[in-house]
Amino acid sequence: MNISRGKIKSAAIWLVINTVITLLVFSFIAEDYQLPLWKLFFMIFIITNTVSILCNLSGYYLYYLFGKKPLSVLLSVSLFGSIFAAVLGIIISHLLIYQIFDYTVFEQKYGYIFPTILIAIIVTAIAILTSHLQLKKDELEKKLNKVKLENEISSENYSLSIKEDEKYHMIKSDEIIYLSSHGKKTTVHTCSRDFETNQLMKNYENKLSDNFVRIHRQFIINTKYLSQIKYYEGGRYMAYLSDEDESTLPVGRKVAPVLKEKLGI
Repeated sequence: MNISRGKIKSAAIWLVINTVITLLVFSFIAEDYQLPLWKLFFMIFIITNTVSILCNLSGYYLYYLFGKKPLSVLLSVSLFGSIFAAVLGIIISHLLIYQIFDYTVFEQKYGYIFPTILIAIIVTAIAILTSHLQLKKDELEKKLNKVKLENEISSENYSLSIKEDEKYHMIKSDEIIYLSSHGKKTTVHTCSRDFETNQLMKNYENKLSDNFVRIHRQFIINTKYLSQIKYYEGGRYMAYLSDEDESTLPVGRKVAPVLKEKLGI
C-alpha cells in the first residue's frame, strides 16, 4: 500500500495540532484534578484526538456530501454535524478512559469539555475552509492551464490533431498543403510527410482556417501553396501547387468561379 507524502504530512500536522491542544487544555486544568500528571495528560490526549477525529470525519463527510452548495451552507452543515460528532467523541473517549484506567472521569469536573469541543470545532472549520480554498485553487489552476494550452495551440496556429499508432500529431495550419479523400479515408499532405486517417474529409473541413478551400469533392487545398489556376478546353480547371511534388489537382466546375472570386482572379 503506497502512502503519499501529502498524506503523511497531513497526518503529522494533525498530530502536532492535537498535541498542542492537549498541552493547552492540560495547562489550564492540571490544578483541578487529583491525578498523576501523566494520567491526566494521557486522558486529555485521548479525549482531544477522539473528538478531533470524529469532528473532522463528520465535517469532511458532510462537506463533500453536499457537493457544490454555497460555502456558507457547506460550513454551517459541516459544523452542525461536527458538534454532534464532538459530543459523541466525548462519550467514546470517556468510555475508553474508564476501560484503560478503571477510573470514571464522570466523577471529575467538566470544565475541560467545552473548551475541547470548541477548539475541535474551530480546527475543523479551519480545515474545511483550507480544503475549500485548495479545491478552488486547483480548479482555477486547471482552468488557467486549459486556457494556456488553448492559447498556445492558437498562437502556434495548429489546425488539426491526427491520431496515428496511439499518438496524436498536432499539425500547424501553415504546414498543410492539401487534403485528399479516398472513400472513407482522408490523407493530410504536409510539408514533411503524409498522414492517412480513417476520418471523412468533411470532419476536418470546419476545423481548418480561412486559407483552406474545397476545390473538388476529393480535395481541399491551402491557398498559401496555390501558384496558379489554369483553364483547359472543355471547361476544365486545374490547380497548380508550389510544393515539392508540384502537385496538380482538378478544380470542380462549380467551384472554379467561387475560387477565382476568393483569390481575386
